[in-house]
Amino acid sequence: LDAVGDGGGGGDGDDAVVVDLRGARALREYHVAQEYASFSDSDLLNYAVHVYDDGRTLSLVTACGTHGTHVAGIVGAYYGGGSDELNGVAPGAQVVSVKIGDARLGSMETGQGLVRALHAVRRA
Repeated sequence: LDAVGDGGGGGDGDDAVVVDLRGARALREYHVAQEYASFSDSDLLNYAVHVYDDGRTLSLVTACGTHGTHVAGIVGAYYGGGSDELNGVAPGAQVVSVKIGDARLGSMETGQGLVRALHAVRRA
């Protein structure tokens, strides 16, 4: 199975990426089993899968930035043991990870990404 995607250069197809997934282990959707894999040992780019449209659309989800992780750490960090100065703004808060940025658009969010994120939050 080959997965074809845009390499992030603006959607013109000149930088298309083809990934050979024949040797990859089968993954269940991340929200079901929290399973992920790496494309290779050399790039260490992790991905997870999500299925939309009653099984007609497979999304290979990768990080296109670390801003969300940074913000989640500022908000929910909890050190305990009397280290209140190291805690986040809402220590121990539950954090739901959703991806709204599209790497093909320089990590800009899309309306479809926002709607999918809201559905994911409702499921959580």
